[in-house]
Amino acid sequence: MDKEILVKSLVDLQKETIGIELYFLLKSGDIKLVELEDELSNKLQNQFLKEVNFSFNEEANFSLLEIDKLDDERANTYYYFDSQNMYEKVSFILKFAKKDTHDKFSTKDSKLSDIGAFLIKIGNQDKNIILYKNQDGFNLLKKDTSIKIFQKGEFFEEVESDILSITSSFDFLLIDEHLIIKNLKTLERTLSYTDVIHKKAISNIELIKTLNFLENLDGLEKHLKTTRLAKKFNKAQTSPVIKIIQDDVERVIEFIKKHPVTKSKLKLNGDDKLILDTKISVEIFLKLLDDDYLQSELTKLLYDSRSKDGLND
Repeated sequence: MDKEILVKSLVDLQKETIGIELYFLLKSGDIKLVELEDELSNKLQNQFLKEVNFSFNEEANFSLLEIDKLDDERANTYYYFDSQNMYEKVSFILKFAKKDTHDKFSTKDSKLSDIGAFLIKIGNQDKNIILYKNQDGFNLLKKDTSIKIFQKGEFFEEVESDILSITSSFDFLLIDEHLIIKNLKTLERTLSYTDVIHKKAISNIELIKTLNFLENLDGLEKHLKTTRLAKKFNKAQTSPVIKIIQDDVERVIEFIKKHPVTKSKLKLNGDDKLILDTKISVEIFLKLLDDDYLQSELTKLLYDSRSKDGLND
């Protein structure tokens, strides 16, 4: 999935005859279909498509990367899962997309306060997108917390039930079995993706251990408990530097000893094993792993590149 494919798929979808279906994802995990009046359906469809088109269009300044490249220092970037790497708390959306029928929501057996999130399906039987929108508590105006009134003619009357407010914002978009993450905070805080990040970092430490490049792993393990550094560590696993350490470690050691940043910030023991005993040394090591220290071919100046895309990307 890349930006051009995403934008084209969304444009093509809207050339079709499409409609909208609204579902409530209850806190129990059940998903219920909501019956909507035609006028309300049209308004919701137009509202959400306007937001989708605003966020994902040819002129919009954004990059689209796989979730394994998650990096807090990148601006204007959306990340995506594919069907192979979704974790449990988001993979249900893929299962939902493949299910044809659902029970209808009824206030007889459920309450509006039972809603955990909204699922909005826009399209038709052949082509559609699904939006995930977390239900924030302030979107629900409960009758018993205050007296709510509305104007009817010249008089005001009391609202006799709870009121649900649905704005146009959304957190994720599922299209062609790719889940585009628009709101990382919802992914990390509400759906516990930080747990996945830390588990992956622990697993990746085993790879670093096999390189026999560090004096010990204590400093690395300690600081990878920070989510920001765990993300950078996981992202670095796809870097070509890992391969160089495996095949030509002397080349990496020489780089460390000569580069103006690494030679003053990183220490090697008598056996040329890297010592990571401070947070700064861990951060510099992660930059080294991710090949962040670059040199301009034109000016020969050295740069610390916080985020970069290879030409092949």
